[in-house]
Amino acid sequence: MSGDPQSRFRRITATVCIVIAALMVVLGLTVFGGAFQARAYLLYWLCCLLSTLLAMIFAFWDLKSIRRQGRQQKREVFTEAFRNIEAEVANGKSRSKH
Repeated sequence: MSGDPQSRFRRITATVCIVIAALMVVLGLTVFGGAFQARAYLLYWLCCLLSTLLAMIFAFWDLKSIRRQGRQQKREVFTEAFRNIEAEVANGKSRSKH
């Protein structure tokens, strides 16, 4: 995997969002089970949903970046291979003339 600062930021942020959402689910189902009034209950679970959605957004953003890097690496490998083939053909032609 890539170790650039942007991908590290995305992965750490997504992990933090998932941990927050998981902690909120556990606390919401156990400790805060019946403690909330209607508005507080709704606000609590909306925050949990928001945290989950943020984690998904960062994960899809990271996936897009990984796919872009993969395409770029494929192009680089193809270009390198093509140059090597051209060099071998050029060397083969110059050898056959001698």
